[in-house]
Amino acid sequence: MLRLIIVSAAVVVVPIGIYVASKYGTMEEVTFERARVTAASSTESEQAPKALIPVTIILTAEQSGTGMIVAKDSEGKEFNLSFTGSEPTKPLLSGTSVRFVGHVHDGPNPYFHATQVYE
Repeated sequence: MLRLIIVSAAVVVVPIGIYVASKYGTMEEVTFERARVTAASSTESEQAPKALIPVTIILTAEQSGTGMIVAKDSEGKEFNLSFTGSEPTKPLLSGTSVRFVGHVHDGPNPYFHATQVYE
């Protein structure tokens, strides 16, 4: 009887777990503006929500003179990006298309603080 209950529970719970993981386990690609709106809707006590933004690098941190990367998202909007993750396998050069994971710092000079990069 116990075996039947365990097998029945596994048959029901495993597919539900797989569905939830596939639906909510992957990050949706967003634009910088959408990430700003999402960050603005969170409260001060909450951690800023993570976002995945595909970008083309316009200026490297050295080229910009500000210490921040200048990037362009899929809508063509240019924004500042601070990358504090580990060194990527390929250098982040102008014209390179990559995807960054991080969060938005809003305010008078909004920027995206990235902690991960995917090529």
